Amino acid sequence: MRKHLKIRTCILLGTFACSLVISKSFAQIPETILPQSKTQQTGIRELQERQLLEQARIIMGGPIEPEEYRVGPGDELMITIIGNAPETNIPLVVLPEGVVAIPDIGIAQLNGLTLAKSQEKIKKLVQNLYPGSSINVNLKNLRVFTVRLTGEMNEPGIRYANATWRVSDILDQAGDLRKWADTRSIEIRHRDKTVEKFDYRDYKKFGHQENNPLLRDGDEIYVPRGDFSIGSIFVKNPVEKSGFYLYYENETLIDFLRHEDIIMDQIDLANSVIVRNNEIGFPDTIKLSLSQNNENSPSLNIELKPDDILILPNLQNFVYVDGEVKNPGSIDWAAYHPASHYVGIAGRTSNSAGMNKIEVTRRNSNEKIKGGDLLIFPGDYIYVPKKKHLIVREWLDFISPVVSLIIAGKAIGIY
Repeated sequence: MRKHLKIRTCILLGTFACSLVISKSFAQIPETILPQSKTQQTGIRELQERQLLEQARIIMGGPIEPEEYRVGPGDELMITIIGNAPETNIPLVVLPEGVVAIPDIGIAQLNGLTLAKSQEKIKKLVQNLYPGSSINVNLKNLRVFTVRLTGEMNEPGIRYANATWRVSDILDQAGDLRKWADTRSIEIRHRDKTVEKFDYRDYKKFGHQENNPLLRDGDEIYVPRGDFSIGSIFVKNPVEKSGFYLYYENETLIDFLRHEDIIMDQIDLANSVIVRNNEIGFPDTIKLSLSQNNENSPSLNIELKPDDILILPNLQNFVYVDGEVKNPGSIDWAAYHPASHYVGIAGRTSNSAGMNKIEVTRRNSNEKIKGGDLLIFPGDYIYVPKKKHLIVREWLDFISPVVSLIIAGKAIGIY
């Protein structure tokens, strides 16, 4: 009996000890790796939504143009009456029906009118009640409404905006579009069933606001998928930009590079080519012969064609220095620096010849030229020779034993 009691006691003590260890282990788990509850996730989403709503309230897309801005439900106006009586301010809110209720005057329908037309309409109504007074009507606070993003968006859904925002503002806030998004044919679908087109690609290049529509309450921004049936552009190298891209009619090479954020300073422009099928379907190679730091080169304005292949090798951003230097090897290239600059970095030895004896081999042509003042380009090879008298001395040091052997051989009759 006592034996059973001891065993039971040991089991209970062991269980209690294990529970303490387990509870302590859970207490030490970092809070960041514990899964969030649904309540926490909901709270985070609500906080993010409130932040976006607040942004839409306080961030303006630019100065308000009374001839463009359309009044709608939620807008707050202020009537200021200045006359014989003390100055009077009358606040107005555009109701969901698109009307404002003006005290002692009545209802005025404003929905869809521009701010300029709304101001004119309210002034006429108030003038009848306050003849001879100066009447001003101003927009006090902007309304906030929702816009729906659909199509080739990484994060489609509902966004908040105000009536000063343009299509580019909401797209910038929404983040990156998908790879195959046709940014030249974005549709703004209004509630009245009308549709406007927006060329986001063109806007990012030129920034023309006249082609960047203002948003309206209830708009749907639809980003279509690109049409590959008309052809594509394939880029080979640099590695991070390799792959297929949408073809756009009348787009030049430099426009393509800029729109796709391909940094020209990282491309070996002098060795870049376009491979294009000729009239009978065979590939022709068009050598671009571009030079670095020259965006006015005619080759950059060549118009791309469907199914072009752009071979854009990476730029070798180094120079190789060899010969009579302390630290031979590669050195990072820097624009507009002569050969002497790189030789100085590598460190001349006491045996090195003068700067005018430095030999430069051009990467693109294998041409060899001399001079320490030569401008160096990426991939060039710089060789620093020895002083001439040291070369002669080394030659004499080598030839002297041979001559001595020949003389000795003749003396003993070998030769």
